[in-house]
Parts: sequence; C-alpha cells; structure tokens
Amino acid sequence: MGRSSGRVAENIVCILALALALAGAPSEAGQGPPDDSWELVRSTGRVHLYQRPADGGDLDEAFAQTTVDAPPARVLKVLQDYATFPEWSPYTEETRLVRHDGDADLVFQRMDLPWPVGNRYYTIRFVKSELPDGAFRLEWDLAPPADRIKCDCGVETPKNRGAWTLEAIGDGSRTLVSCQALTDPGGHLPKWAFRMANGRIFPKLLTALGQRALLPKYALPPVAPTPKVPAAEADPVEASSTAVPAPSNQAPTPAPP
Repeated sequence: MGRSSGRVAENIVCILALALALAGAPSEAGQGPPDDSWELVRSTGRVHLYQRPADGGDLDEAFAQTTVDAPPARVLKVLQDYATFPEWSPYTEETRLVRHDGDADLVFQRMDLPWPVGNRYYTIRFVKSELPDGAFRLEWDLAPPADRIKCDCGVETPKNRGAWTLEAIGDGSRTLVSCQALTDPGGHLPKWAFRMANGRIFPKLLTALGQRALLPKYALPPVAPTPKVPAAEADPVEASSTAVPAPSNQAPTPAPP
C-alpha cells in the first residue's frame, strides 16, 4: 500500500511539472521571446506576455506574441488602418494619420488607459519594412518634437517605442505576431502600475487584432494565375527556305544535246 501511494504521488508530481512547463511554453514552434532575459508573466488563450526590466529597472519592457489565422499582409492592413483603431483596439479613444511619407506614417493617438494610468496621448512615427519570406516589421517611436501634436486631453507620454513583427507560419495563411514595446506613460506612476497596465492591455490588444484581421474588408486581392506561354511556332518563311523537297517517282529529264 505504501509503495503504491508513493508511485501515485510521484505520478502526480510529474503531471503537475509537465502542466506547468506547458503553461509557460509557446504553443507553436518558432514562438517565444528573442532571448532568455524575458520573464513569462501571463498566458491568455493564444497570447503570451513577457516582460523584463528596462531603463535601469525603472520601467518594464513588454514582449507579447500570438498567432493569427490570416496572412501577414492582411494583418499589416489592419495595423495601418489607423482611423479604425478605436473600433477594436482596447482603451483607444482616437487615432489619426497626420502625414504619410513613403514607408513612414506620422500618427496621433489618444488613450484612456486602465486606472491608475488614465488619459494619455502621443504622436508617433511608424516605419514599415519588408522582411524575407513575406514578413513585415512595423517600428514606431515618438515623433520629433517639432512634429508632436499638443492637446488638452491628458498627459503626453514621454517615451513610447517598439515594433510589430509579422511572420508567416506554414503555407503563409497564418501569422506569428510579435509586439515589443517600451513605454513610459509619465505622471510619476509606480512600477507596479506599468506592469498591471501591460497585463491588461496586451492580451486584449493581440486578441482583438486577430479577430479584426478576419473581417472581409481586409481580404487580400486574389493572386492572378501565371499565364501559360504557348510553344513558339515555326517561322513560315524560315520553314519554306529550309524544307527538303519530297522525292519524285518520275525519271529526270535528260539534258538537251
């Protein structure tokens, strides 16, 4: 009886250890933070949120990741449809494109973040780049001071930079979405407030992004099939000049004497 109880307890320990390992592990190959400096702080559905100390430990940098059932180019269309952010992005009150310059966009955004952060606004500059294998990267940072919009709508965020990375999974019909961000909302808030806000914002944001990308308005145009090139036909002039005459059964006409 004692030996049997010991085996049961050992099995329970193994099962619990495996469950804990799976709970902290990404659900698909290729997922996970860039290095081991990140700590997993939350997993909700498909979203995994990691954090690490930044700026001498005064701030937490966030790294969130999920999978989306749409190609990278389709997810990118959602992220660059700035005016619709308030329709799906949590805590977003206003987003508008200020200026477009090639692959760079100047964007103003106003947020109503969870307590105790509150109202925040900022002007950021998005820069898009194309990566190998159909992937995209959308980096952002605060706009230069001369380009920042001022408003009486809260606290202007003193630091906000990061990047979205969109990588194709398998046949390219799905996307591995990674979002890395370092934000100081200002207002002399304690560090626990940053961590609490990140824990609420990122799972909702990435989940909503995946749902938004499935809307028909973001469907990609169909890829036209490559036309078949017909086999080259022989040049009739060339064919007649190189044709060999058919043999004749008639005897050759003798030459005159």
